Amino acid sequence: MNPLAGSVADSVGLLILLPRLGFLVTGALALPDAPTTAAYAGACFFFVRARSSRDWVLAGVCVGLALLSKYSAALMLPGLLLLTLDADFRRELRTPWPWVAAAIAVAIFAPNLIWNARHDFAAIRFQLGHGFAGRGGWRSLSEYLG
Repeated sequence: MNPLAGSVADSVGLLILLPRLGFLVTGALALPDAPTTAAYAGACFFFVRARSSRDWVLAGVCVGLALLSKYSAALMLPGLLLLTLDADFRRELRTPWPWVAAAIAVAIFAPNLIWNARHDFAAIRFQLGHGFAGRGGWRSLSEYLG
């Protein structure tokens, strides 16, 4: 029997994937983001079932790899915060393993952060400027969906 069946974690697992669904529908064939999608899916899988040290470590590795492959993987964080609605997941946060997973993710992503720090955060500034350059609104939404 699945210990997560019918729990909040089932629903949250789907919510964590929502930021990636738009990408999958609109650009999976045209963009070189397969590593991001694979790492993102792995992170979601291991986070939702994280009940052992191994699962937490693998979740941390997947998050680190997702962040290395594309900054938008940081959109996973709001979804992960929803997992705190699950009582079992909150109990897990009292163990060292979620924090080990976070440290592993940061360690994997650290070379990127170090390079950016040495270069005035050029890559991160570019991505933020590129992503937030538009005014937003119904026109940009229709362009995105179209």
